[in-house]
Amino acid sequence: SVINETTNKVTATIKVGDGPSAVAVDPGTHTVYVTNVGDKSVSVINGAPDTATTNKVTATITVGVNPEGVAVDPGTHTVYVANSHDQTVSVINGATNTVTATIKVGTDPVGVAVDSGTHTVYVTNASDHTVSVIDGAPTSATSNTVTATVKVGATPEGVAVDPGTHTAYVTNNDDNTVSVIDGATNAVTITIEVGDGPEGVAVDPGTHAVYVTNVFDVDGTVSMIDGNPATGTANTVTATIKVGALPDGVAVDSGTHAAYVTNFKDNTVSVITTPTADEPVTISGDTTQNPIYGSAFLITGTAPVNSTVSLNFHKAGTPAGDYSIVRTVVADSNGRWTRSIAADADYRYFARSGDLQSAKVLNQPTPALDGAASRVVAKNKPYTLTGGAAPGSTVFLHFHKAGTPASDYSIVRTAVANSAGDWSRTYSATTDYRLYLSRSANDSPRFTSYLLTAR
Repeated sequence: SVINETTNKVTATIKVGDGPSAVAVDPGTHTVYVTNVGDKSVSVINGAPDTATTNKVTATITVGVNPEGVAVDPGTHTVYVANSHDQTVSVINGATNTVTATIKVGTDPVGVAVDSGTHTVYVTNASDHTVSVIDGAPTSATSNTVTATVKVGATPEGVAVDPGTHTAYVTNNDDNTVSVIDGATNAVTITIEVGDGPEGVAVDPGTHAVYVTNVFDVDGTVSMIDGNPATGTANTVTATIKVGALPDGVAVDSGTHAAYVTNFKDNTVSVITTPTADEPVTISGDTTQNPIYGSAFLITGTAPVNSTVSLNFHKAGTPAGDYSIVRTVVADSNGRWTRSIAADADYRYFARSGDLQSAKVLNQPTPALDGAASRVVAKNKPYTLTGGAAPGSTVFLHFHKAGTPASDYSIVRTAVANSAGDWSRTYSATTDYRLYLSRSANDSPRFTSYLLTAR
């Protein structure tokens, strides 16, 4: 199936060989390679857009018995195929679509990956719990030979390489771990516990995030590992993401940082999208937000995956640069965060994650009265006051009656703003009044004072 990443829809279905197992793409030539377990072949598909043979099989190459894993070295346009039943790797020249070498490896080779920076090929041997390391450099004296064998966990299946750190990640299906191999020393540096039955693995070279499918987890999950050696969470599982049933394969688009997971049991593909490490912190919604005074208000936004976001608040009436009120929240595995606050005043606020900061936001508009601040109204006649406030909020009108103590605003009336933020209140002016508005019965904070003269 061919999927359009923009729409996440299947745009074509291509007929290949018997029992297609794995797929790899040469990004330079847009050539797609599919291993066919049932007929010992590799189907070659033209993935270049707008050609006469786009999304068609242009060649079929005979390889070893039961070909499973496949990988491409984009620098040399060489394809490596793991043949699990004859303990070999077939080496294919991408320019001629011919097998140029067959390399003996361990027992039951199933997974294969290439470090494009060093031209090193890693092959998982499921039955003898090892990884064969092959020199793929075309001009090397040891080209196309096994230069090391690395002992890993039980039943290694998937393997992926981070070309930026020259680190290989191997899924060990029977002991629920991932072995991390240092490409410089060919030694396992750490073993990471993941979910039940880890199988597929892929690396985002831009974020150093590692995605591992746990095929036997009841809920169907992907373990997300931080592969960035510069962080405090390096080589730990930072998120477990629910996907479809029996997830097995996974691939990453390094341009969009989206991960695609094939779910064997329910015939679906799950798409995992994550903000990158350098994506700005954002706050969702309008620049001016309208919570109801005194009620819980949800602030939402995005930030780097699993990062701690601090919300820094400036309260109305405090010094202009004072953002000392801080609340924190952790972004989830999709880079989304939500925090509830009580809207008890006007605030400006921003979100920060490390050195990344959002724009400042002003929430809760001030309730206001339409018309002049000083006006004459008809004595003992109904008079309607109108104004604006946060939609759905309650506006408190505090009246000071002429002749009473100056601080006596004990006459209180209320109005509720409609969905458009408009409110109205009718009263009868028996004498002169001063009036101010607030958003609570306890009159704090106060807003503009008005003079109503009855005549």
